[in-house]
This record gives sequence, structure tokens and C-alpha cells, in this order.
Amino acid sequence: MSEPMVRIEIEPSVDLAYVELSQGQVDRTDEFTPEIAIDLDRYGMVLGIELLTLSVNLDAELRARLAGQYHIPSSVLDLLSPALNVVADWERQVAERKAAQQLAPRATYGVLRASTQPRLTECH
Repeated sequence: MSEPMVRIEIEPSVDLAYVELSQGQVDRTDEFTPEIAIDLDRYGMVLGIELLTLSVNLDAELRARLAGQYHIPSSVLDLLSPALNVVADWERQVAERKAAQQLAPRATYGVLRASTQPRLTECH
């Protein structure tokens, strides 16, 4: 059995992010909030979360409501908060890189794997 993974794609040029929790055919997309859309399969399982702005406030109450309202696969539920933290911290991390004058571009997507301390592996 493979370890659960969450794929995160960030498009800073258009101020969007997508957190893919599971692969599958999207049957419908629900508006969770004006800034968050949820992609669901035909069984109502969450396939992905689209953040329509990188500055969306992903507080604990919103995360709990999201987890309670939708069927999120248990294998990736523990990765949801770290994945949303990665998106929330994106702009701060970019600013830190600029301040440190690191010239290497930041990857626009990565994979988050389950562990005791989930960590984003950037992909180029």
C-alpha cells in the first residue's frame, strides 16, 4: 500500500492554488466559500480544493468546517492542515527568498507526504 500524498499546485501569477487530495474524475464543484471551491467525485468524495486567492484565511474553524462538511479520505485527512499551511505560507516564503537574494525560482507545485512532520517536496 502506498503512502498518502497531497499534491499542491500554486499559480502565483493568477493568485490561485489547488490542493489535490485524491485522483479521479471530477463530477461537480461546490462553492465552499466565495474564495474556496471543492471538487467532488460522483460519490461525494473530495478530490481537490481550489483556493481562488492565495490570501484566503485558512483558520482552524474553516478547516474543521471543511473536514466536517465533506467526505475527505481518511488517509489524507491528516495532510490537509499541513497542505493548507503550505499555501498560506507561500507568499511569506517567497518574500524571505527575495530578502535572502536567493536567485533560484520557487517551484510552483510540490508533493506533501505523510510523516510525523509532513514536509513539502518541491517539484520542478
